[in-house]
Amino acid sequence: MLLGTAAPFAIRLSVSDVAVAGTVSGRLYALSTVGSIVGVFVPAIITIELLGTQRTLVGTAVVVALGGSLVLRRRWVVAPVALAAVLAVPVGIVKPVAGLLYEKDSQYQFVQVVQKGSVRDLYLNEGIAVHSEWRPHTVLTGDEWDMFLTVPPLLGRPVRSVAILGNAGGTTARAYGVFYPAARIDGVELDPTVTAAARRYMGLGHIRRLHVITADARPFLRRTHDRFDLILVDAYRQPYVPFYLATQQFFRLARSRLRPGGILALNVATVPGDDRLAEGIAGTLRTEFPQVLTWQALKLNQLVLGFDRPISRTRLRAAVARTPERARVLTRLLTEHARAAAPSAQPWTDDHAPVEWVTDRMILEYAARGDDLHERLLPTAP
Repeated sequence: MLLGTAAPFAIRLSVSDVAVAGTVSGRLYALSTVGSIVGVFVPAIITIELLGTQRTLVGTAVVVALGGSLVLRRRWVVAPVALAAVLAVPVGIVKPVAGLLYEKDSQYQFVQVVQKGSVRDLYLNEGIAVHSEWRPHTVLTGDEWDMFLTVPPLLGRPVRSVAILGNAGGTTARAYGVFYPAARIDGVELDPTVTAAARRYMGLGHIRRLHVITADARPFLRRTHDRFDLILVDAYRQPYVPFYLATQQFFRLARSRLRPGGILALNVATVPGDDRLAEGIAGTLRTEFPQVLTWQALKLNQLVLGFDRPISRTRLRAAVARTPERARVLTRLLTEHARAAAPSAQPWTDDHAPVEWVTDRMILEYAARGDDLHERLLPTAP
């Protein structure tokens, strides 16, 4: 608010005659525009890449404080000097994290790997949600990634090729490598820093038949000529969903990259008693796929399945027997609780997809109730 008052206040101080008011304000706003251009491009292209987010923010504060100190008495110079001293503080010291193995500012986000006992978790940005998990002696986590193990048996045939959009630390790919070792997996991950951290700390380099591709999900699908039995979308960085991965155009593209009878599976955030986001996505998906099923697998996660060819209840129940034994209970839960979704009367499109409005309302209303945010899928299996 104070920075917003600076320009009109400066104009008032500079205008001594109404006749030159236009000239003074024009010059000031021209200078302001130049500063805005520099402020947009220098951090995004240069300083964040070279120095990181923390030093970029502190450096910006130094520049602002220095500008203010020039019109004050000399003792006020201590303010930018003190701020400048903060630049010497090593990154990570300001907010220490117990068990921290790795942290880095990437071009896209803040990345951390944290050790908790024998488990390693991948955190992004605010660090509320775990985006991948690595356990030393099992690929089962008892959490959201296990949902995807129920999808291959629904095909009715052996799974040969899988695309994971939002590979992150490779938790799902690692489980597929154990339970469905014959499948070739394309793990698509936007951020190469996440991939590098996962190779170093989360066993990504040891997953059989995994090919990691650095790309955004939708451009990857648009460019590839491959066809997949399964496309798993785990790029919805909970709780926020990139709107362009939740529209008719995206789902139409995804279906065109499936083999006949293939399945599109999406991990969508919900809150207890409020599945507006999942309902909007499932309804939109149903306008492009002949059948859509939803399964509330977790308190905060719903599995949404789009079938290129409709699946009967008989085939759905038969999928339990085709599931590897250690994951069979999950498929049984899916078949018992899956519900059919109806096509939306107002499907989301690239032109109009109110994803953030829906998500923000869910979060605010849920936070107002003060409910517990964590509930596991199953106890971790051996």
